[in-house]
Amino acid sequence: GRLHQALAASRADVVYVYDSALPMFWMGLERRRHPRPRVVLGFHSTGKLGDPLQHLLARRSAVPVADQLVALSESHRRFLARELRVPESRFVVVSSGVDLERFNARQDRAEARRATGLPGSVPLAGIVAALRPEKHHALFLAAAKRALARVPDAQFVIAGDGPARAQVERLCAESGLGERVRMLGTRQDVPALYRALDVAVLSSHPIVETLPVTLLEAAACGTPAVATDVGSVRDVVGSGETGLGVPAGDAE
Repeated sequence: GRLHQALAASRADVVYVYDSALPMFWMGLERRRHPRPRVVLGFHSTGKLGDPLQHLLARRSAVPVADQLVALSESHRRFLARELRVPESRFVVVSSGVDLERFNARQDRAEARRATGLPGSVPLAGIVAALRPEKHHALFLAAAKRALARVPDAQFVIAGDGPARAQVERLCAESGLGERVRMLGTRQDVPALYRALDVAVLSSHPIVETLPVTLLEAAACGTPAVATDVGSVRDVVGSGETGLGVPAGDAE
């Protein structure tokens, strides 16, 4: 009832619905009862964390009556069409974008190191991502230990914050990397941080992740990436061109 009242008060012609279970479920019911507003249903993930039954009910509620479905890439469109058992023609692709005035390669790497307070003369790899379970920071740290054995002066950074912060802090303490890895928390200087890195890393599980904005931002800053081959990552990380793709879960 509150949703219907809010829509009536806003007099919206179109509502964009994010692919989270509750918004999908309730907006699907609303659309079944009323011709307006029209519903655009955007999918931002490949898999789903949480209660499978909730997601099933939400999709069954919203997908059949959505006026437009949106995917993040062509490979995402193909995946969703198979997953939801709907024609690919029901989707349009609207990829995530990056502000190229803000994210660019104009800043010199040494200058970026000074600006961000990071060491100037060591190989530096880092992950810029929310501290959430699906980002799999444990894999990043396991890979960092292996890299350090081959590149003894390497250092590593973790930027971001989120619900898994305490777990990631514990993993860092247990990693044996000591001061070679530092947690930077939330940063307001992310473009300079990307420029300061020699390698941007994404270590995500093969669920949820689709077209990671962090990889788009790193590429715009001219920083190559090493990323697990999940979701539509290979649409961004062209192996041997803009970075390297590795099997999910493969620390080596």
